[in-house]
This record gives sequence, C-alpha cells and structure tokens, in this order.
Amino acid sequence: MWSVESVADIPAEPAAVWELYADPSTWDEWAHSTASARAQGDISVGEEVIIQPTRGPEQRVRIVALEPQRRLETELSLPGAIMRFGYEIEPHDQGCSIRHTVAMVGPLASVYGLVVRGRNQRELARETARLRERFEDSGTPERG
Repeated sequence: MWSVESVADIPAEPAAVWELYADPSTWDEWAHSTASARAQGDISVGEEVIIQPTRGPEQRVRIVALEPQRRLETELSLPGAIMRFGYEIEPHDQGCSIRHTVAMVGPLASVYGLVVRGRNQRELARETARLRERFEDSGTPERG
C-alpha cells in the first residue's frame, strides 16, 4: 500500500467546495488528469462516475464513501490493485481546509507506485492549489 496527499486552506464556505465535489461535470475544472466526468444521476454510494482522462481510455470509478459537505471517496479497480481517491472538507473560521488523497492497495500496488506515485503527489498539489485559486479569485466571502 502507498498513499499521497495534499492539503490546502480554502477561503470559502464548505458548501461551495462540496458543490464541486458532488457534481462530476465540474471535475475537469479541478481534478487532475480529468478531461470530463459524468454520472447517471445524483452521486451516491455504490454509483459509478465515468471519467475520460486527459490521456488513455475511459474509466469507471465507484463511489465508496459519501458524507455530504464533508467527504467523498471513489475507487478505481486495476489489475492487481485498487486506487482510492479521497476528498475531505474540514470547516474552520476562515472557510475550510481540503485534503485530497490518492492511495493504492493490492498485490501490485508497489509496482504501480513506481510509475504513478510521484506524478500523483505533484498532481494533487496542483489540484488543491487550483481549488484555492478558484475561490480566491471568485471573491467568495468568508464565513462570519
């Protein structure tokens, strides 16, 4: 098993960030390596989201955890491993903190890690920075 993460403070209400997490049609605006994403309806545990990566064939991720305005977790099945993507929101006085993670488990996780772990770490940092900039640029008011 291996995992990487990136954390950022966001000057926005948690609900505003959650709107992006809960709407796969916005994932291409902030999620790394995503050209487009779509779900059949509202997201819920057990449902799939179809993702077209910026490179490679279409992928199906399954929603495995969902706590509205707090946490979304998806997983992608690969030969010999499962890749998990986590998105968490923690409210605070100036808005919220977000934590994005990528983890891989399974017998081939360490092999995949040699290829994708470093890239995922860099991409997660860009992803959380992109979200922070989005809300800094939007002038979304802080809580108060």
